[in-house]
Amino acid sequence: MIKLVKKLKESKFWVSVGVLTSGTAIAQSIGILTTPLVSRIYSPGDYGEYALLLSASTIIIGIVTLGLSSAIMVPKDDEKSKEVFMVVFILSGILASVIYITSNIFANHLTFIKTNMDIHVFLLLLYLSVLVNCIKGYLTILVNKFALNRLLFNNSLIGALSTLIISIPLGILGFTMYGLIIASIIGGILSIVQMLNKVNPFIKSFKFSIIKKVLGEYKKFVIYQYPSNAVETLAAQLPAQFFSTNFGSSNLGGYSMNEKLLGLPLRLIGAPINTIYFRTATEYYNSGKDLSRFTFSLITKIMLLSLVPSILIILWGEYLFAIFLGENWSIAGEIAKYLIVFYVFMFCSTITSYLRVSIGKQSINLLISILRLFIVFITLFIGFYSYNNFYSVMKIYVIGMSIYYIIDMMINFILLKKYAIQYVVISSLYLIITLLLWML
Repeated sequence: MIKLVKKLKESKFWVSVGVLTSGTAIAQSIGILTTPLVSRIYSPGDYGEYALLLSASTIIIGIVTLGLSSAIMVPKDDEKSKEVFMVVFILSGILASVIYITSNIFANHLTFIKTNMDIHVFLLLLYLSVLVNCIKGYLTILVNKFALNRLLFNNSLIGALSTLIISIPLGILGFTMYGLIIASIIGGILSIVQMLNKVNPFIKSFKFSIIKKVLGEYKKFVIYQYPSNAVETLAAQLPAQFFSTNFGSSNLGGYSMNEKLLGLPLRLIGAPINTIYFRTATEYYNSGKDLSRFTFSLITKIMLLSLVPSILIILWGEYLFAIFLGENWSIAGEIAKYLIVFYVFMFCSTITSYLRVSIGKQSINLLISILRLFIVFITLFIGFYSYNNFYSVMKIYVIGMSIYYIIDMMINFILLKKYAIQYVVISSLYLIITLLLWML
């Protein structure tokens, strides 16, 4: 045990993960402790409206970033990273503004947006959310590039405290879904301010010729990563849009609450691991180390650890959610027993999501993203037109997406030339066990 602790302390990867995880752990503890209160202040419908806006915001962010956000990490020279930051900062701001103005002009024709808000208010809040989250995301990548883990630690705390200090009082005052949205935007702004206080992301002299230079140097990101990110984002957010349109904001609220609770491990340890994995994978690849063995060991350990909590949620999820959140939220527990396996596979995929970028295989991402969009679309289509029942659609969607994530990770190991068959066997057994538990 002493040797293990010593080894972990000597590992740059796990020390960095430890710093980020500790901050995230405190933040998520605050979030979990306040969730039973928040769930009794805000209804599933309020959460559904909030989730709809965040989903639309995420789709737009995938469009306006041009695939260049991850390119901030690539240059060895810090000034070049700042150049990429400046270019993506300017271009995404212009594109987001164009989308906002155009949407307002044609607001009366946006009938696919099913919201209880005034459409112009919705579009304004959407625009603010896009700008804030874009800037926060770019700064986070730059801060990670500089290995300033303490700032990333602070971001986690700011997000949690904004919920505690802003959304709960606004909910008590009757702001309904607006309280959740306002708290999210203000929390993002505070994160931006604290990062800017320590890091200057702007270069001394900016010329518009730099835009052409950056777009030329990182054209692979624009050609391959951009459409890949856009398709991937659309695939990820299509279910939320679909559930809102066809099954109402309450069902979307239950689905959204699962994103908050089942997504807790992803935010608690997954996000820090993903952040450091990106840095570590790049270093492994550049130095010729065995990235495949490191990745396979990481993934298999995570799947093994997740088995017991998955079983508990499948068998008793509805009961546990109702106790924790209140009787109005039993719907979330029913949804959880289907979604849990999807979240396990998504966790494994997300923490290694930068692998193909690290090894220079961005072109593969577009094909994988198209496959994901196809599977999302076909499972929702088959579920809806075969059953037109929310839970039946959910089952078909989860099975399809689990298969997608197995394929996604399998391709990673094929590219790394090791462990592809071993991974497929282990992940398939995991999925089969889950399906059998659904029948109990």
